[in-house]
Amino acid sequence: MPDGNSAYMQFNDNPFDCGCDVLPSVQYFEGSYSNKDIYQNLSLDPAIRCHSMPNLARRNVNSLKSQTFTCNDRENACPAECSCNLHPHNKSFNITCSNRNLTTPPTTPKFAPIKITQGFNRFLS
Repeated sequence: MPDGNSAYMQFNDNPFDCGCDVLPSVQYFEGSYSNKDIYQNLSLDPAIRCHSMPNLARRNVNSLKSQTFTCNDRENACPAECSCNLHPHNKSFNITCSNRNLTTPPTTPKFAPIKITQGFNRFLS
């Protein structure tokens, strides 16, 4: 139980969304969040488990690591014929256009770091 200078959050029996919006909380609990003074002495019930995100379902929230977060991105400059993932921990943007039967390379965003995978298509010279 918390003392006078700390807080304890209890979310038991609630579906906990472990999508990318929870990343700052994960960073806080692993000690890498830059705005720690906002939360001071916050603790989280160790029984909380992820509900959403198939790859994280039923995992304990306290066991999550920020470097494992990969966010699907369909809103921020992802070419329509590709799939895109944002890796928030290192701010990289991965575009996968492989095996799409493309005849020309897609238009890609002009920011870095970016990784583009375009193998096994039908690009014409």
